[in-house]
Amino acid sequence: MAGHTEPHTLYTDGASAVPGDALEPGSVIAGYRIDGVLGRGGMGAVYAATDAELGRRVALKVVPAGGSDARQHQQ
Repeated sequence: MAGHTEPHTLYTDGASAVPGDALEPGSVIAGYRIDGVLGRGGMGAVYAATDAELGRRVALKVVPAGGSDARQHQQ
């Protein structure tokens, strides 16, 4: 399907995997090359990326591990 973007979610441990909560274009994380940011919100950020192995364009959501669900359970 031309133009179709596969959605993927990447959970980070909050350590240096995502410095400053931003990934620069050209960065590679978990096998995905970051092409640019699509949006940011309270749960994390969504990036346009390319699967380095398959060459497919994807939308990659990056959220902290234990994100908002963990915070909701603590309340």
